[in-house]
Amino acid sequence: MAARGLTWGLFVLGAFVVACDDSSEAPHLIGRDAATSIGQDAGSDLQDGGGASDGGVQARDGSVARDAGTPQDQCDPVAQTGCTAPATKCVVEGPNTAAGTRCVTPGPNESAFEEECMGRECIAGLACVRESSTSTVSRCAQVCDVATAVGCESLGPDYDCNTRISGSNWGACTKLPPLCNPYDQNTCAGDQACQPWVRRDGTWEFRCRERGTGQAGELCTTGNPRCDRGLACVRTTDGTAFCRQYCETNTDCVAPAQCAGNVANPPFMYCAE
Repeated sequence: MAARGLTWGLFVLGAFVVACDDSSEAPHLIGRDAATSIGQDAGSDLQDGGGASDGGVQARDGSVARDAGTPQDQCDPVAQTGCTAPATKCVVEGPNTAAGTRCVTPGPNESAFEEECMGRECIAGLACVRESSTSTVSRCAQVCDVATAVGCESLGPDYDCNTRISGSNWGACTKLPPLCNPYDQNTCAGDQACQPWVRRDGTWEFRCRERGTGQAGELCTTGNPRCDRGLACVRTTDGTAFCRQYCETNTDCVAPAQCAGNVANPPFMYCAE
């Protein structure tokens, strides 16, 4: 069993996770959970089916932040280029804040994916990160590129590059909440809601997330509660966002509302007057 890790910060959709090293700093959030803000996607995404710009579904919980003094990388920890394998490997964990990636000599007993770790003892392509802000356990996580979302493909579709390793230009792959059906909220646990989710590469899908308290017709812009089960946050043409009820037919709506609202990406219908 490997030893347990120390400091370095990253956020996972609001949960504090730490990458191991002997330095400390404030973490930065880049999670893509639809929690507090309205996504600003351009193009045809999130356009009402009738042509109105009606689809600003809640998308992001923060944005990519850079630490003061961008780290200068010596190598690519995802592609493992810039070093001389197998003699050296590229690691994210530097000796101090904003140190950048570097080539180091692999250790004799390196830890594999999700195994406990300390410092730079994970195999090439992984970084040692703490499980939570209060945990003393650190595990090896797959490193990814927050700019391109590359790096999590080998882990399958339920992983995404939605965390940022503080003091670095890189992220770590984390497991996403379950996929779900917005028209059947029972596909999520009772304390969760099935709502739109945007991945790091801009792909939209529906996933379970913490249930909000916002009711149909209530505001759901930044700072206001996220929507309750059966509802999605939809932006109107004037930029204001409200919780709207998913629907498949008019019988799902309360008159005089009808199942006429249409968001193209991710595709769903909602009750509108």
